[in-house]
Amino acid sequence: MGHRKDSDVETPYKALRCGDDVVAASSANKTTTVADVARRHRDVLGYYGARKDAVWIVGQCEWNMREKSSVDVVKLAKALDADAASEGRLQNVSVDFITDCGRSTCGSRRECVRKMAAHYHFVVVATDSDCFHSPYELIHDAFEFDIVPVILAPRGETLDYPWLSVVHSVDFGSLGNMVAHLRVLLSSPEAYEKYFSWKERCVEVAAADLCLLCVAMNDKSYEGRVRRSPEDRSTDRKIQASRDECRGRAPAFARAFPVVSNDDPN
Repeated sequence: MGHRKDSDVETPYKALRCGDDVVAASSANKTTTVADVARRHRDVLGYYGARKDAVWIVGQCEWNMREKSSVDVVKLAKALDADAASEGRLQNVSVDFITDCGRSTCGSRRECVRKMAAHYHFVVVATDSDCFHSPYELIHDAFEFDIVPVILAPRGETLDYPWLSVVHSVDFGSLGNMVAHLRVLLSSPEAYEKYFSWKERCVEVAAADLCLLCVAMNDKSYEGRVRRSPEDRSTDRKIQASRDECRGRAPAFARAFPVVSNDDPN
């Protein structure tokens, strides 16, 4: 859904319909599944040799917090007992950053996703990203390629997605456990590709089919974006957080896996 606080009407970015009827229609060549779209993109892109681990599109605020994030990750590591999942061994996943919300790297969000899918296994999605109105924008774009979204969200924040389609922080008790799981997926192509199996049973539903009124309200050139005034020449990325807002925010990893102080009576 739209993430803007000034929205009068929230419209879905994209929606999925899944089930046996989709499989039957696909077998009869009457519909195009998400898997068909991903295969088409794979054929066009090609995947250039060994792909790297993960990539994260960040805005200026998130980029400025990278040093703070590193400190918090160290605190998190110290807070972990020897992880059963990693058997006490150090487990790392390398993450490359695309800064400035990708403006200097790619012309649009979809172009960024296309480039990332060709070179990485995972794309990190923070639910309060500076770069997107909603995490669903990046998640659904990633679904159309062979790249798995890794979602960082505070506990209690819910998102809708097909089973075994994303790696979600809420499913892990600690950052160490999540990283260990990512290492397993990176070392096992069979386990990694299970995150694409759901695509054979699902199709995308156009926003126009869900809400004709919403389309009318967003004018006839509606493309799933927030309507803008004529003087707003920006792209489909949302307005960046102010310095004050940025200072008041915790890094995404720290919000997803808060460290409990030893002095905390709870």
